Amino acid sequence: MARSWVAEGARCTLCQGTSHRVLFAKRGWTFVRCAGCELVSVLPMPTAEDLRVHHEQSYARGPYAVYAAADDVREAIARQRLALVRPLAPPGTWLEVGCGTGSFLRAAAASGVEVEGVELAAEAAARARTDGLMVHHAAIEDFQPPRAYSTVIGFDVLEHLRDPTAFARRARSWMPAGGLLAVTVPDCRSLVARGLGRRWFQYWPPDHLYYFTPGNIRRLLHAAQFSDVHTRPLPKPLRLDYAVRRLSRTNPRQGRVVAALIAPLPRAMRTRWWNVPVGEMLVVATAS
Repeated sequence: MARSWVAEGARCTLCQGTSHRVLFAKRGWTFVRCAGCELVSVLPMPTAEDLRVHHEQSYARGPYAVYAAADDVREAIARQRLALVRPLAPPGTWLEVGCGTGSFLRAAAASGVEVEGVELAAEAAARARTDGLMVHHAAIEDFQPPRAYSTVIGFDVLEHLRDPTAFARRARSWMPAGGLLAVTVPDCRSLVARGLGRRWFQYWPPDHLYYFTPGNIRRLLHAAQFSDVHTRPLPKPLRLDYAVRRLSRTNPRQGRVVAALIAPLPRAMRTRWWNVPVGEMLVVATAS
């Protein structure tokens, strides 16, 4: 697809601009970059109902089924993220938005944090509740918090939402001044993203609808009344054998290539934990 400037009519969720540069097409979606703020998004944008059905199916038998079944991987990622966020969090109850099957909730609760979750996928929410976790089954747009939260967590969430700016504003309304927001998002300016281009595994609609840069995620959070916004690259603790299984589900061609590359490695190397750069960043901010 030729790269050109196009006016799509729909306004950018962040800067309200209407001019976008076409980057490429993938899986039936067109990827565009906003001329005003460089936010990358997909066209056409799925409806809210399309996303609800898709995410429900993803946990049952789609791309997230591999992740949902890998308890050790989810627990390792949860421990890593908890270790980064807990020293920054003020006292009080935490809320994890998009808590999935509850890996982070379990890690936080085991460390003494009072924590709740909210999850769109009914199956994932039900699985989390079997461990006695407080999980609200609701879309973010419909969630009515029963209390104020000192810390709101949104790991791997903003890229899935039709309007990440609206989420940031809602999250700000759920906490007092001085509260902490911690999110992870795909960084389309990361070395991994630039090196792989359209083959970057994060470019996976309709699961992921938006792709950020450190600059525009700061802009988004400042507009939502957050301050002291900090970003950092965040590798994921993964095993190579798991990475191949996950990649084979989302991109079979890449999965076959990576599987062939690691096949000669000793089993100890294929099953050990590695901090793998995946093009994500951790973003933390303070409610103004």
